[in-house]
Order: sequence, then structure tokens, then C-alpha cells
Amino acid sequence: MKTIYEKVKIPSLPTAVSLIKTKYSPVWYVTVFMVIDKKKKVFKKSTRTEQKSTAIKFAREYYEEIILKKNDRTLIITNPFSKFCDDLLKENKRDVLDNKTSEDDYKITKNRIENYLLEFFGDKDVSTIDYSMLSEYVDVLRKRKLSDNTIKKYLITIRKVLKQALRQKVISQLPVFPNERIKIKDNPKSWIRPDELKKLYSYTNNLRKDLSIQSKKTKTEMIQEEMYDFIVFMIHSFLRPSEVKLLQHRHIEVRKYNNVEQLNLSLEKSKTNRRITSTTTDVACEIYKKRLLKNDSKKDDYVFINWLSNRDYAIDEINRVFKDCCKESNCETDIFGTLHTTYSLRHTSLCNHIIQNEGSNLYTLSLNSRTSVQMLERFYLSHLQSNMKEFAVQLQSRQIKEII
Repeated sequence: MKTIYEKVKIPSLPTAVSLIKTKYSPVWYVTVFMVIDKKKKVFKKSTRTEQKSTAIKFAREYYEEIILKKNDRTLIITNPFSKFCDDLLKENKRDVLDNKTSEDDYKITKNRIENYLLEFFGDKDVSTIDYSMLSEYVDVLRKRKLSDNTIKKYLITIRKVLKQALRQKVISQLPVFPNERIKIKDNPKSWIRPDELKKLYSYTNNLRKDLSIQSKKTKTEMIQEEMYDFIVFMIHSFLRPSEVKLLQHRHIEVRKYNNVEQLNLSLEKSKTNRRITSTTTDVACEIYKKRLLKNDSKKDDYVFINWLSNRDYAIDEINRVFKDCCKESNCETDIFGTLHTTYSLRHTSLCNHIIQNEGSNLYTLSLNSRTSVQMLERFYLSHLQSNMKEFAVQLQSRQIKEII
């Protein structure tokens, strides 16, 4: 539910009519509480203005409109958008229990519905939602300074809600969506370039060595001590942060391929919500056997920050310390000014592989990294081609094994 931080009663109108502001929007909203057919109904609409006087005038007109519709019996909406939002969330919740989707995906959908969708579509009959209404909604989101990428995600959520109505045969077809108004720019993924990666390796490795001889450590220092190993492992395993946070020793098997030892990773869950199996490089295997697999390691121990049982909190703390390490080693952002996060390590892993193989065999890489060839071409290869030879030379001359 939204947090109301300002509420205004309107003179000469019933107390059931009021103007409100929430923390999510600078504009005023008018709310009307009314009993229809012995059922309490709440009507809410954006006034699309930050001026209180203009909002009050809008509220009066909206209240009169509702009274007229009530008298004409046109306020009895049998198939409101909000009903099918509830149906979608119930279905998503079942999918979480069946391991078909993640709890994070469920929360994202729920937040989109509660934050931006219900206030605009909530009391509208799904049969009335058409191209013009959806186009108007795009205008509303643009006024709130949302990017086209974000707007596209809201339209996708609307489509999912309307598909619920389609399945229940409440509507016969989906409306046409204003997709031509959404211009998606394929920005390159934030990755750490070879010269910056060398500095990050050097800084975190020195930090590891210094902390290894220290008897008492703070929580942050305990994470710092593992940071170098974490970075190297991530660079050589293609894992996502959401995957590595759940990685336990029982998920790892050392195998030999052409007389080279590598790790075979098997995880029950991933971003794609399927059991994954992937192979790391020999460097990941070397650092795993050398430092990550300890004599007292149990099969159900987590590979990184095992002492934090809350794994969401664990990866958040790792990300916090990682950002600090990037800042201290002067590689806090990419060339576009985007801050590096632990997800940058996966992007770096993919970029390095593409560079070293000159953009060939993307299909095998896509399988091993649980993504698609199209994604690799759009977000990685197309942005690397102009500097491919330069980066390849840098990677060849700065072998990671030299630092380990």
C-alpha cells in the first residue's frame, strides 16, 4: 500500500471525498468512498496537477460525474482491472511455490501493480481498455520521467493482467499496444575492462594477504578477505550474483576435460528458474581447490560468506564491499559512468570470453551462461568489435593465474 503523506478535505463536499498525495507522485489524486448495492467502493483518479486549487476543481467535477453514473447504474463494473491483477498475483504466487518463478519476480510484479497500475486502471472495466487508453498511460509514465525500458516493462505487466481476462473469456482479444512509441536503446552492459580489472585484482589480493594474518576481524573485513577469490571465481564461472549466493559445495564437481581440471556446477534455481549445469574455466577450479574448498567444508556449506545464513543479505553485503573495493582501486564506473556492481563481474566474464574467442562460437557460450545468442550479439558483441584486438592483447598479457 502507498504511504499517504498529505490529505485534504474539500469544502462543501462530503467527507468521503478528499485529495491525497503519496510519496510516489507529486500530483494530487482524488478519492471517493461510496456504497453501491450495499458494497463499499473506492474511486480514485489522478488530477494530473500539483496545484491544489486546480485539483479541488477537478475533484468537484469528478464527484459530480460519479454521482451521475451512480444514478444511471453505470458504476457497477463487473470486470475491473484490479480483479485480474489479483488473479495474476495469485497465479504468480502458486508459480513461486511450484518453483516456476522466483519470489523476487513475484515482488517486482506486485510492486508494479500497486505503485503505478492500479491508480490508473484499477476501477476500469477491462473491456474498455484500448489503444488510446494505453497510449495515454504511456504519456503519464513519461511525465514521471520513467525510461522507455521501464515503460515497456509496465506494458508487459498490463498484457499479463489482460491475458487473465482473456483466459476467463471476459474479453475476446487483447487490445493493440502502443509498442511503436517505445524506443529501446541497446546500451552495452557495464563490464570491467582489462586494465581496470588488473587494478581491482591487485587491490583485493593485497587486501586478502593483509587480512589473512589479522586475528580479529570485523564483518566487513571478513568479506574483504574473501573478495579477491569471489571476483576471480565470478569472472571464470559466468554465474549471476543471484546464483552464486546459493552456491554450495554439493553443487560443485571437479572434472577433467582434455587433461584440464574444471568445475561442473549444478544449481537447482537460477534467473531462468530451471536447474542449471555449467562449466567453469580451469582458473575457477584452481582457486576453488586452493582456497575455497577447506578441510572442514561440509557439502551444505555455502562457498562464499558461509557464516551469513540469510543469503539475500549475504549477497547485498558482498555487493556493498565490492563497490567499496572498486572505488578504492579507481574503477568505480564504466566509461559511460555506470556504477559497477557484482553483476558487472558476469558481464566481464562474458566480454572476456567473447574477446578471447574473437566473437566466435557464441552458441556454446550462450548455453554455458544460460542466455541467448541474440542477447550476446545485441549487448556484448556489437559493442566490443571495434576494440576486439586491443582488449585481446591486454587479456593475453595479464594472465589471472600470475596474481593467484
